[in-house]
Amino acid sequence: MKKLNLLFLALIAVLFLWSCSSDDDMGTTTPDPDGLEKGKYGLIINEGGFQQGNSSLGLLDLDSYGYESNYFSSISNQPLGDVFQSIYLKDDIAYLVVNNSGKIEILDLSDQSYVGSIDGLTSPRYMVSRGNTGYVSNLFTNDIQIIDLETLTISGQITTSGWSERMIIDGQHLIAACSNCGYVYRYNLEDNSLVDSIQTGAATNFIHRVSADRIIAFASGAFDGTEKPSATLFTNEMQLVQKFNLPTDNDFVGTVTFDNTTNRLYFADGPIVFYSDVTSSSISFQQAFKNLGDISPYGLSTDSNGTVYIMNAADFSGAGSVIIVNPEGETLETVQVGIVPRDVIFY
Repeated sequence: MKKLNLLFLALIAVLFLWSCSSDDDMGTTTPDPDGLEKGKYGLIINEGGFQQGNSSLGLLDLDSYGYESNYFSSISNQPLGDVFQSIYLKDDIAYLVVNNSGKIEILDLSDQSYVGSIDGLTSPRYMVSRGNTGYVSNLFTNDIQIIDLETLTISGQITTSGWSERMIIDGQHLIAACSNCGYVYRYNLEDNSLVDSIQTGAATNFIHRVSADRIIAFASGAFDGTEKPSATLFTNEMQLVQKFNLPTDNDFVGTVTFDNTTNRLYFADGPIVFYSDVTSSSISFQQAFKNLGDISPYGLSTDSNGTVYIMNAADFSGAGSVIIVNPEGETLETVQVGIVPRDVIFY
């Protein structure tokens, strides 16, 4: 009898170890050491806690949903920094914008190597480029910093009317959302002068190109309720096409993305994700897409298949998750990621 009990305990131990090993294998991904295959991976921006220095870059396999944490650190052998804000992809080069550290870290994804960093930035938010020149928006300062991408140094600035957020390059022009201005501005990059602007609404943080001659801006609204959240469709020349005020009880809606595959503007109002259909001439009324119950999304992203990635920051101190949803609103997978996930950038 004693011998049978020992055999039983040994069998339970083997099954337990096998179970743990199997879960680990399913939950991680190992990228090819020769380089990442384009179209197969999502780069997860884990913002981290403010002044905690625990931000991270995660790597998500879009086929298996396997996840590798601390992808930047595994390549560079150093921590990423404090408050990971955004990623700008230029061919195979990933510029990782780290807001509270005032820097941009750079990876070459073609051979998974560390390129270097751009230091001395004020409070960087987003980046775009034109040729070998980069443009970086800043929080709480009235400028967009200009970067020489060959020397990785700051080479100048564009004076703005307030702090800028997302930006678009349009030929020789830079189009930038001004958060505390309630406008979108267009600058001539030949002399960095202001050309024209369009009023869009309080806390305009998001702009996105809908088509060759259409841009949409999303204004999150005023905290005091004096301005409701809205979306504005306009031309490259800052001419208004349509303004759409969100029929919401909330005064501020900050989570938004645009999907060019389905032509939907997605935004989260509390735990419910809505969308509006957008054409070159109109923005439709909102429709409910997904009710997340007790989860209020911190970020939204979409891939080239129209799949929606919903960022759940959980308690903003421990691991968050990404809820992956098809265009019909059906949950495909939920993946545990890093601290305060805010976005997925697709390589």
